[in-house]
Amino acid sequence: MKTSFFTTATFVLLSFFSFAQEPVLIKPDTSNYLGGSFGPNKKHYVHSKFSFGINAPVDLIPDMRYSPFRSWNIQVGSIYKYKVSKYFGLIAELALSSENMVFNQDDEISFSPYPTVIGEIERVKWFRTSLDLQLGVRINYQKNRGNTLGNFVDLGVLGGLPLNTRWEYTGVDANNTDMEIVLQRPEFVSLSAGEMPTALSYYYGAYTRVGFNKLAIVVRAVQYTENRWVLLPGIEFEF
Repeated sequence: MKTSFFTTATFVLLSFFSFAQEPVLIKPDTSNYLGGSFGPNKKHYVHSKFSFGINAPVDLIPDMRYSPFRSWNIQVGSIYKYKVSKYFGLIAELALSSENMVFNQDDEISFSPYPTVIGEIERVKWFRTSLDLQLGVRINYQKNRGNTLGNFVDLGVLGGLPLNTRWEYTGVDANNTDMEIVLQRPEFVSLSAGEMPTALSYYYGAYTRVGFNKLAIVVRAVQYTENRWVLLPGIEFEF
């Protein structure tokens, strides 16, 4: 009888303590679940980018007024990111860039690359397509939670190889007839009002990017002629 009583009492006490314990849930470690060491917040990551912007004003052509709202820049490319620590990384970018600059006649001027063809130039367009290589560092200014790009600032340098440079001159000839001349990769253009800027065979510059996961504001400072630099701001999408 005593043995049965003690057995029953022990069973009741064990059951009570078993049900009284609060269950402990262990959250699995998913830091390396998606793609191992590859991902937006992992050691290695490669993704695409697309940016579009309006060029900053620049004094590039004598006696011509810059038209900022008709001057734009586009860049499409890929970014490789190497994560060094939680707050620091290295990036390398390869991109195809295009810039279009428009200059309108400011005063009544008369000059032409071919004086016998165009008597008065009313508008000049400069279009350049290039292959850019960009190298920089990435600083995550907030702790990145989850498998995302997070909030970051990029600082770096760039070099470019023009694939196509084109001048377009629009104006009128001596008979007041509309004329247009297109020059591909002009190395040197002489005008009666001075010399047009020389097209570069290569160029360099710097850039910065402030990113908010998949959206960023980017500004590139690019050499356009031997002594002229152009600011190319834009909105960039990361995908």
